[in-house]
Amino acid sequence: PGPAVLAAHGHGPGKSLVCGLAETDAPNGDYAVQLVRRGYVVLAPDLRCFGERLDWNPPDHYACDTNLVHAAMAGENPLAQNLWDMARSLDVLEAHPLVDPGRMGMVGLSYGGTMTLFLAALDERVAACVVSCYFSSWAESHKMPWNMCGSQILPGMLGQIEHVDLGALIAPRPMLVESGLHDDLFSHAVAADGCRRLQGVYRSLGADDDRIVHDVFDGGHQWHGVAALAFLDRWLGEA
Repeated sequence: PGPAVLAAHGHGPGKSLVCGLAETDAPNGDYAVQLVRRGYVVLAPDLRCFGERLDWNPPDHYACDTNLVHAAMAGENPLAQNLWDMARSLDVLEAHPLVDPGRMGMVGLSYGGTMTLFLAALDERVAACVVSCYFSSWAESHKMPWNMCGSQILPGMLGQIEHVDLGALIAPRPMLVESGLHDDLFSHAVAADGCRRLQGVYRSLGADDDRIVHDVFDGGHQWHGVAALAFLDRWLGEA
């Protein structure tokens, strides 16, 4: 048994992108394949409203927002539903004969970063994680028009909970944050401030600074992976 990673996709075609089966303008979008080539067992499921789980929608309807309307009518929340699905994905990995349950990680870009940040905060089976081009602040990122979607929100979240709060729930488990210098959706400066605050949380728990890493790269809203892959190798690799 060896290490495993749950790979969450961002907005787009779903798992086919991270599995290298769909074209993208952003480089390194096939991070599930990159992890497989490094020897990880990788599970890359479709989130609701994406890939094989996408129902037909009229061209003027955005699937995430339409799904939120129907979920709200039924007393449900899409973010909570997807997190339940991701936790069940960890169950699948945990039960696999090739997986060491103590060495399961999670990674995700953008919307996948949402899933990663929340699930790592909720489920301690995530031993290490990479949150790419998402970690910053809702108070800041919601200022960008069309930056928030129906699959990434909780009722009354603004002013009640922040990215740094979820990061504090992950501590002292290792977390790497990727931020693009030219990412207009999630500010690298706000992310840097949040990571500095998290360093204080990690130190208060007796953890070294190398458990919380902020990789700022010269790029936009994309997976970087240069520091992230080595980071996962360190914390999930051979004991």
